[in-house]
Amino acid sequence: MEMNEKNMKKDNIHGSTPSQPGFSATQRFTGATSPLRSFFPGKWLAWIVLLASLTATFFAWYLARGIEMERANDRFIFRAKTIESALRERLYACEFLLQSGAGLFAGSEEVTRTQWRTYVTALQIDQHYPGVQGLGFAKIILPSEKQTHIRQIREEGFPNYEIQPAGERPEYTSILFLEPFDWRNQRAFGYDMFSEPTRKEAMEMARDTGSAALSGKVSLLQETEKDVQAGFLMYLPVYRNGEAPATPEQRREALTGYIYSPFRMNDFMQGLLIEKLEYVELQIFDGDKEALLYPSGSMDALSHYSHVHFATYQSILEFAGRHWLLEFKSSPYFEETIDPGQVNSLLLLGIIISLLLFAGVWSLTKSRDQALSLANMTLDLEKANLELRREIEERKQAEEKILHLASFPRLNPNPVIELDSAGEISFLNPATERMFPGLGTMGQSHPLLHDSMEMIADLRQGKKQGGIITESTIDEATFELHISHVQDVNRIRIYVVDITKRKQGEDELREKELLLSESQRLGHIGSFLFNMTGPIQWSDELYRIYGVSPDTFIPTVESFLSMIHPDDRTSMEIWIAACVAGKKPNALDFRINMPDGTIRFIRGDGEAVLDEHNRFLYLAGTGQDITESKQAEQTTIDERNFSNTLIASQPDIFYVLDPTGRFIRWNDKLKDMLGYSDSQIAATNALDIIHEADRLVVAQKTQETFEQGTATNVARLVTKTGIRDFILTATRVDTAKGPIAIGVGTDITERKQAEEELQRYSAELERKNQELQEALAKVKQLTGMLPICASCKKIRDDKGYWSGVETYVSKHTDAVFSHGLCPECEKKGNEDLENLIRENK
Repeated sequence: MEMNEKNMKKDNIHGSTPSQPGFSATQRFTGATSPLRSFFPGKWLAWIVLLASLTATFFAWYLARGIEMERANDRFIFRAKTIESALRERLYACEFLLQSGAGLFAGSEEVTRTQWRTYVTALQIDQHYPGVQGLGFAKIILPSEKQTHIRQIREEGFPNYEIQPAGERPEYTSILFLEPFDWRNQRAFGYDMFSEPTRKEAMEMARDTGSAALSGKVSLLQETEKDVQAGFLMYLPVYRNGEAPATPEQRREALTGYIYSPFRMNDFMQGLLIEKLEYVELQIFDGDKEALLYPSGSMDALSHYSHVHFATYQSILEFAGRHWLLEFKSSPYFEETIDPGQVNSLLLLGIIISLLLFAGVWSLTKSRDQALSLANMTLDLEKANLELRREIEERKQAEEKILHLASFPRLNPNPVIELDSAGEISFLNPATERMFPGLGTMGQSHPLLHDSMEMIADLRQGKKQGGIITESTIDEATFELHISHVQDVNRIRIYVVDITKRKQGEDELREKELLLSESQRLGHIGSFLFNMTGPIQWSDELYRIYGVSPDTFIPTVESFLSMIHPDDRTSMEIWIAACVAGKKPNALDFRINMPDGTIRFIRGDGEAVLDEHNRFLYLAGTGQDITESKQAEQTTIDERNFSNTLIASQPDIFYVLDPTGRFIRWNDKLKDMLGYSDSQIAATNALDIIHEADRLVVAQKTQETFEQGTATNVARLVTKTGIRDFILTATRVDTAKGPIAIGVGTDITERKQAEEELQRYSAELERKNQELQEALAKVKQLTGMLPICASCKKIRDDKGYWSGVETYVSKHTDAVFSHGLCPECEKKGNEDLENLIRENK
């Protein structure tokens, strides 16, 4: 695993070399150790290669997952990107807020101050748009209109109103509306934002592009001497007739003013960091560190002392013509949570199991994020569908009410047409003449009536009873015709309703319902709606998840709870009660009993929708089948237990190194041998435990391991009991995160000591033998026949006495005896010694 920047710096501080013991070198023995040489390293090396190949084949994915430092870095990046995404979404929400204000101006001939206040109050900015100081409107005023404008505003009840700052300028952009009109926002009333270059630049960009634009860092007029914050503004142009012209020149000509919002940066960021502030420190700069917009609360404290951050992350947020540099840094609290030794998986998981665990957990997080995203989209679509249904229903009710005015044709706001007995138009009300100016001259050939004349004839002749409702399309507009026969005057009366918007709403509703159904099918997420007054509304996908059919199963609270596993029903009842009470509980995982007797796991999520008085309206939510995820989690637990046994069964020290020489896995035997804690091993380079005289060779063999795939080395290790000799074998395994070295070490200290003792004994025998040879060379020559005992080898002298060979030779020659061994005796003695050493081991 690649080490992060912080750990690399620590390596340099301790002076360790970024390499590791690859442990390769062939073991050599003297001629007297052939039985040992037949076992080392051949069989051990074959066993290690087999073990490494098996782990590389079946368990390689798990190894990188367990690396704590990379996991910590991933957690940090995830939190930083979450904050970045939330910040971007908040900016988009504010842009939508401005667009809604522009829509009010586009749909009204004139917006008054009272209307603006009512509109902004209904938006409840302080609850739904954190950090928005207000929503305002600045009007374009030419120098020739200045005095008239000031007089009008003063007549509205603001006798001290002036355009600020004073002075003559080509045009003014006075702030007329700014709600809520509290003491802070009153400080900006009448301010000409074109008089300040930073604001003017953003306003001109919005004017020329027709889109929202952000300003650079400014000091808001709302600021006081206390709690001063950096600020910025967002502008959206307002054009005459509510439509943006095609070219910049036309836009400048049609511009009437700006919808805008001022933001205090610290207030704007409130809530985005509430869950993550203790882990992530954030600074936001306008441009490339040109101006600091926002520092998180802990950044000021850190500025007073030198602090090297574990991880940093920078990104550029581009929005509405501005580039914000987001600089994230890990906090000391986050860094304190990074303890590789405390992660159980680092101790328990085997090399291959660890890699699979990494891949499995990553897949499950991604699936969960996707599931949450689909669930949120499902809720949004359900809410949008409900609003559309409500709007369509309201339109239909309005149309039905207007139908009651059909008896008053001339006063009716909708077109009313009457045909005489000959089928000619006999009456058109004013609304008809406005909407269809050519109908009076074209008569039956007009597109509105052309396709309906045959039905009208059937109605007149009595072939059709009651009334007729049909539709007619002219250009892109759709009209609904209500045709009836007025018997007393023998006339046909046609009442026309423009249903274009209703049709568009129905089409949009169908599209969204199709999108909802398709998204639920792809994400295997069903949705529900519950208003406590009747059965629960389930989507088709939810029926499929629960294994029931809408033809045979009616979802109610009772029938739903009956499907839940008995051990989970109480938790579900508490969860439902919390939702109905208006709370937002976390998603709940529970078990259900399927009709076929199997048990499946479901993740439920929901949110209560309240009215303006915080009274419960309905509960909308989702259900997702997470059985496969739960099974994968259980598989991971089983594999983790297996890895415990695998690593614990190792008879020797076991370790895994990254390319920098850092330990990323080890067993208890290595920890006990060194006398280190887990955190100390994690902070140690492998070369640090090698005897200084052997480090160069070990470093070279380590390089050989990563280049050639496997190597063996004999080296001395510094242990808690002293210097000990080990044969170390390592094998390279290529993972998705890069190569690693899997190693095993066998303690050969006692064996090596026995070998050294044997060598000393052999040398002593050789020396004695040499001395004997030299002495024999000096012995006087003996002649004649010597009587010698065939059994004890004694010699009889000339007086008849028997004496040993040494005594006889000493008396009859000048030879001086020294003791030694003949080659045969020496060989026999060596074999006896080897047998004795082998028996002692």
